[in-house]
Amino acid sequence: MDALIVVFLCILGACVGSFLNVLVLRFGFRERPSPRSRCASCTTTLSPRDLIPVVSYIMLRARCRTCGSRLSAQYPIVELLTAGIFLLTYAVLRPETPFDYLSFVAYLGFWSALVALIAYDVRHTLIPLPFVYALWVFAVVHTAVSALELQSTGPLVDAAFGMVCVGGFFAALSILTRGRGMGIGDAYVGGAMGLMLGSASGIVAAILAVWIGAVWGLVLIVVAHSLRVFHRTYGLRRVTLKTEIPFAPFLALGAVIAFATGLMPLDLAFWVYPF
Repeated sequence: MDALIVVFLCILGACVGSFLNVLVLRFGFRERPSPRSRCASCTTTLSPRDLIPVVSYIMLRARCRTCGSRLSAQYPIVELLTAGIFLLTYAVLRPETPFDYLSFVAYLGFWSALVALIAYDVRHTLIPLPFVYALWVFAVVHTAVSALELQSTGPLVDAAFGMVCVGGFFAALSILTRGRGMGIGDAYVGGAMGLMLGSASGIVAAILAVWIGAVWGLVLIVVAHSLRVFHRTYGLRRVTLKTEIPFAPFLALGAVIAFATGLMPLDLAFWVYPF
């Protein structure tokens, strides 16, 4: 990959990530928002030197320049994550034609909306519908571009099938568990993933999301019960099978793995039953 492209995508991804942080932190804020970024503790207006993605966080040592309050680690994590996914997308797609670049931009928009959705879900265990709408818009654009490029309805049929399979699977889980085991918002996200990735990669993403989520939940339970001292020292909540864990990050991780590796559903079947 050309060094200039790498630098450009890193800067672009970090700047987009910085915007996503503002979007996540301000979304749903009922009071009149300030047009300028402010410290959440002392409300001091931040100067441009305090708003450089990643760099400002490091230079300030994760503290406000004015009051010294600690800054959330969400800021550099979202910025670095967005920059990383931009680089990965370019490495996988390697766009050359105008249609390729349109699909590339659609993917960048899709991943950006997904990163914002993850950050919000982790903070509030809620999936805002406007973020979901953005996922669907970029997925529709990508599907339309693919159909125009191939002059075929094949991509439309495959995307529709992926949407129904993945979205329908998680919707069924939500209905069967009455929203306790799976929220309906996750079904909307899953449907958008199936539409964006197509049927094969969408199914792989869903399977990986369930596997990773199950393993993560079991790890949390084991750690929580094994290290009881942390509950007394740091006041952490006890993790049980009934503890609510955001599922959107697992959906996103499954989608990224499926996109980057090109795994097929039968490949996962061989992992379980290799003979």
